[in-house]
Amino acid sequence: MSKMSKSTHMGFYITYGKNKTFELPVNPAEVSIKYETDDKQTNIISYGEINQIGEYKLRKFDFDFVLPRHMKVTHYLTANKLKSRAQDYLSLLIKLYKAKKPIRFVISSTAVSIKMTIAGFTFGFKDGYADEYACTLSLREYRSYAAKRVKPKKKKKKSAKKGKTRSKSAVKVSRGSIVVATASLYSTAVGGTKLNATVKNRTVKVMLISPNAKYPYYIQTLTNQPLGWISKSNVRGS
Repeated sequence: MSKMSKSTHMGFYITYGKNKTFELPVNPAEVSIKYETDDKQTNIISYGEINQIGEYKLRKFDFDFVLPRHMKVTHYLTANKLKSRAQDYLSLLIKLYKAKKPIRFVISSTAVSIKMTIAGFTFGFKDGYADEYACTLSLREYRSYAAKRVKPKKKKKKSAKKGKTRSKSAVKVSRGSIVVATASLYSTAVGGTKLNATVKNRTVKVMLISPNAKYPYYIQTLTNQPLGWISKSNVRGS
């Protein structure tokens, strides 16, 4: 007969200051961590809707938990180490909220270990039950950042050699490039329908590129308004 393996303890911990840690006395019934990006949808003429993948948003989650007022006689506690009173947890969580400093949220026996800030903390009583505090904790991911001053490098001017003229350097265009365009607009990269619109010395953004096409660059305004397709010869550096 095989022996039953001892279950691994799952605890919800908050670390603050210089490695000070406490565990919530009762595990929350549910915690969900959401990952998402700041995507934007744009409609392209004669192409349809496309999705521009954005940067990662901060992870965030809110969860509910309880703090029993009588720790010594409560049978549903899950923590290995307890504070004496529920008020001790309330005072500490309020103190960490007011400190406006990052904490680390950890769920033991899982890979969850995230540096976060306490965005909100609520507590009270529910359904007239006075033996425990009903609490809600709102956490937001914290990313460290710092402003850095960058001094622009001075470019040395190269004098042209006598008898030789310098050729105009080609504009390197890629998706997302900002260029100045003067051109008639077309509905497709191969020509197709000529749109009843033109741009003249207008600063625009290259949205799509169709290599080897007659009109390979699809442009839009800097406020993401679709315009149309133009040829390579119609753009220059901004």
